[in-house]
Amino acid sequence: EKEEKEEKEEKEEKEEKEEKEENERRRRRRTRRRSIILTLLLTFYFRNL
Repeated sequence: EKEEKEEKEEKEEKEEKEEKEENERRRRRRTRRRSIILTLLLTFYFRNL
């Protein structure tokens, strides 16, 4: 029973860690996309001045 509990906790910790990493990846991807869009907008803006 004790082993079972430990296994369960380990599994939960692992899932939590993976979820955190996935969130971090998503956030980074979003940030990158945003900076690309900003760059494009600025480029067009200055070209049309």
